Amino acid sequence: MARFGDFLKSARKNAGLSQEQLAEKMNVSLTAVQKWESGISKLRIDKINDLAYYFNIPAESILKEMLADTDNDRGEIFPIFCLMKIRTELFQG
Repeated sequence: MARFGDFLKSARKNAGLSQEQLAEKMNVSLTAVQKWESGISKLRIDKINDLAYYFNIPAESILKEMLADTDNDRGEIFPIFCLMKIRTELFQG
């Protein structure tokens, strides 16, 4: 299992949710949650924000976990991470 998958599974279990319950709350299929936890697929940016809101954690924390999976993921996710960081800094200041 990928590092992000472990992170998501832990957050889900700490919230006392099954994969089915998380899928329902996130308005996605059970298969999507299973793929996220196994590292087969990644969250879309809108789902990253939803997950951050639902688990009350910063979206940046989720992105850092996703970046830690592999160098290949960095190429796909890093620009999003930079944009979110800029957005956060603009609205905090």
